[in-house]
Order: sequence, then C-alpha cells, then structure tokens
Amino acid sequence: MRNTGISIYQDSEFWNRDFSKISGEEERMLEVKNSIQEDVKTILDVGCGNGFFINSLSGDVSCYIKTVGLYLSFEAVRLVSGNKVQGDVARMPFKEAIFDLITCLEVLEHIPENDFKNAISEIKTASRKYILVTVPNNEYLSRSLIQCPKCLYKFNAYGHLRVLQNQC
Repeated sequence: MRNTGISIYQDSEFWNRDFSKISGEEERMLEVKNSIQEDVKTILDVGCGNGFFINSLSGDVSCYIKTVGLYLSFEAVRLVSGNKVQGDVARMPFKEAIFDLITCLEVLEHIPENDFKNAISEIKTASRKYILVTVPNNEYLSRSLIQCPKCLYKFNAYGHLRVLQNQC
C-alpha cells in the first residue's frame, strides 16, 4: 500500500458534512469531553478536521482559557469556529509545553510513515500536562481495502496507513 497524496481530505464537500450524524460519534465526543481534567485551561486539538470536537466545546468555554484546532487542509480548518491554525502535526508551529491538553482523535493512523515519529515528538513537546489519543480498535487494514478498477491501486477505505494496537 502506498500514499498517493491524493486525498478526499482536501475536498470541501467532505468537510461540510455533519459528523454528529455518524453512528457513535456523539457518544465518542462525550467520552472525550468527560476525560478532560479540571485543571485544563488550554487545549490543542491536533488533526481537528472541520472542528467537530473543538467546536462542541463552545458551550463549555467558561472552563477553558484557550482552545485551538490544528489541521493540514484549509478546506477543513476554515470550518473551525474558534482559534485555528492550518498546519502539519509533524511540524507544528508551537513553542514547547504551551498546551495543558493535546487531543489527537482518530489521527495517528492517517500519518505517513516518514512523518509519524516526528508527529509524536511534536505532540509531546507542545503538551504541558496531558495528551489524549484515540485510534481505531482492532482494525484489520487488509479487510477494508478497496481496489480502483482502472489502475488496480489498493487503498484503505478510510485512508488509514497503519494499525496501532495494544502491545500488552
């Protein structure tokens, strides 16, 4: 499998969807919100997409000093209602340890191999206290491959490039 660089993630139609309508997404966001510690005053949502998570915090903004969304695609990040930065997780434009919490929700499985270690390092560097990561559980990439009928290229239906499994 290879990453062609062609992505639906640059498509405005993809990002204009209401992600809350996807089965399980509202519950997943509630779990993430409930995991946020009381001492968190700044949040960076790495890979924020159209702001589905970070925008959902707007009703709870009184307990946060600052929320920022970071995403590579302009088409996505333009829909973030609050503070936002168009940027790459592997080369973040933030100084060391400036966010109390960094969320990275369903992102790591999309990062190309040559950027993965640097992305993890950047997340750790920018976090002052907490890092909250979610990834697909027990996914089998080979079972969700799609093949283009014209060029025969095989790719994961969700753009996942790796499986992140519990090593215990």
